[in-house]
Amino acid sequence: MVFDLPTRRKVIKCVWQGMSMREIGRQPFGPSKTAVSEWIRHFLLTGSFETPSQGHRVRMGLMKPEHVLFLLEHFENVDPTIYLDEMQGLLIRFFARKYKISLICATLIRRGVNRKKLSLIAERRNEHERAVHMRLIRQRFTAEHIVCFDEARIDPITQYRTHGRGQERRVNYTQHYLRGQRGHSVLGFLVLEGMLSVAISPARGITSDMFLLDFKTHLLPHLNPFPGPRSVVLCDNAVIHHIAELRLLVEAAGALLLYLPAYGYDFQPVEKCFSKIRLWLSRNRALARSNPRVAIYRACMSITGTDAANYFRSCGIEVQEIVDGVFI
Repeated sequence: MVFDLPTRRKVIKCVWQGMSMREIGRQPFGPSKTAVSEWIRHFLLTGSFETPSQGHRVRMGLMKPEHVLFLLEHFENVDPTIYLDEMQGLLIRFFARKYKISLICATLIRRGVNRKKLSLIAERRNEHERAVHMRLIRQRFTAEHIVCFDEARIDPITQYRTHGRGQERRVNYTQHYLRGQRGHSVLGFLVLEGMLSVAISPARGITSDMFLLDFKTHLLPHLNPFPGPRSVVLCDNAVIHHIAELRLLVEAAGALLLYLPAYGYDFQPVEKCFSKIRLWLSRNRALARSNPRVAIYRACMSITGTDAANYFRSCGIEVQEIVDGVFI
């Protein structure tokens, strides 16, 4: 509410007559204590009863469209990680225009720009190899053909939660730190229907013999001759995946073995599963502490067909939903 000039004069006169804020508030024209304090402060500084905005409510301004477009292009082509104060400095440097940080934040929110988790991309990747790989995937294969696998390390630290609730300060929490305790190596096999199988080992790392044994046990029985479903094995360029026995096993089953381009981990759908798996373990930490193998297995099997379809789509592989929850 905006009070007129006579009301402001009347209030300040009451203050000089020795009336308290409470007594002024009881008057029929009485404004809030905050308003009275602001009026008195402005009167003592300027000697004027007028409001700085001449009685009009001051609203937040708007950023120029070209300045907003400049920020959006900077996010896309230069650096999407800059903070709001860095955006403010950027606009000052390029346009000699200083916006309030709150205005920059509100403008970005109105444009649907908010903070998102980064997907890191290697600078040394080869764009030509990536384009050839994606063209091959889209022209010859469908999501139903592909079986992908990858390894991950699950340690007890996965159960730790990094945020807590409290008031006005950081929250203290007593945590039992585990030094040198062994975790588990997990080898997950993902298909369009979800997590097909998972191999769990307490070893610190996977050797070629262990990898071949897990491959024969968990994936080889499910492979079909190409072009049937589950007939293309997609894997990254880890040294352990380039052993000759792996190709012989896959070709003996009539399937195809396809490697990702260098630094092409963002084309591997199973890579995206492990964040959900770790989150599941953090949420079910009691089970993860009492029986880690069972917890890891359940976490891996929590990957549903809908999850898998989204992971495939995010890697550029076309997926169609024919009925609710069924994808091809």
